[in-house]
Amino acid sequence: MVRLALLIAMAALLAGAPTNLQAQEKEPPAEPTEAEKRAEARLHELGKVTPDFTLPLVGGGEVTLFNLLKGSKAVMVVFWGIEPQYGGDAIPKLYKLHRKLEERGLSTVVINPQDSLPEVKEFMEAQKIDFLVAIDGKETNRAVTGVYRARSLPAYYLLDRDSKVVWKGVVYREAPIVAALEKLGVK
Repeated sequence: MVRLALLIAMAALLAGAPTNLQAQEKEPPAEPTEAEKRAEARLHELGKVTPDFTLPLVGGGEVTLFNLLKGSKAVMVVFWGIEPQYGGDAIPKLYKLHRKLEERGLSTVVINPQDSLPEVKEFMEAQKIDFLVAIDGKETNRAVTGVYRARSLPAYYLLDRDSKVVWKGVVYREAPIVAALEKLGVK
């Protein structure tokens, strides 16, 4: 019986059909759900200027929003946690987008307000991700996370070079992010 199931799965795999043996990556629906809309409404308003911040980086040093904005057409600011329900599963996708567009004017900083420094380092090393990762935890009193109204994780902000919110979300949806980036000249 097990052999038959394996043969069927292999035949389906070779034919290109999905099987329950394959890891299926689920894309979120194109439009936010009502719960997501309520959570997004609590974030900074579109068109509003966000405040500057300075936070410690996981690898040492610090990141300042002002400095990121200087050399960029757009800055993606993401508040997240390492667990999938807190946006950890979207970090590799975001990193791929960042790598594709960083030379065209996109800067990205991901801010973790909940996990310990060793946990975040381990996660980033395991995922082979090396973009700017800041910590806004107990040491910083989660001040930036509070000011940015990231009450639930994840929270995504796309800022223009004037630090205005041009896109926001609580779920990683690449198509609207890319469309907003294109409007800012990041293609």
